[in-house]
Amino acid sequence: MNARKGIIAGIAAGVTYIIISTILMIPLDSFLKPYENLALYKPIVLNPTLTWMITIYVGYIILAIPLGLFYSILHEAIHGRSAAIKGLNAGLGIWYILCIMNAFWKYMTIAVPNIILITGIFLDLVVLALAGVVLGIVYEKA
Repeated sequence: MNARKGIIAGIAAGVTYIIISTILMIPLDSFLKPYENLALYKPIVLNPTLTWMITIYVGYIILAIPLGLFYSILHEAIHGRSAAIKGLNAGLGIWYILCIMNAFWKYMTIAVPNIILITGIFLDLVVLALAGVVLGIVYEKA
């Protein structure tokens, strides 16, 4: 285990998650517009958008650091011939464990429209796959 490499790779994966998810949400914004006023969403308060976005983005990076450390522990056991494939497999594993279970929990406990759940599942699939590739490559290069 190399904690320094794991932290660096985790931060890089977190930044990748932020950039890719922000880019992908631009075309999805009009698609999800009919659902923006559902009672299940908290209003964006604080200095409306900027403070909210900074808080969310910092949270993504903070949460990505333990994932990078987890990758540093398991990277030898993850299948793949290259760093990118190992990272992709790690990203897909993270997606399966976190996103599928989270969507299942929301589906069973909250009245969230199915289109929001499905969109979130596929958005996270793409974003976490790409973030996983970055995680693997940066871990190998660091």
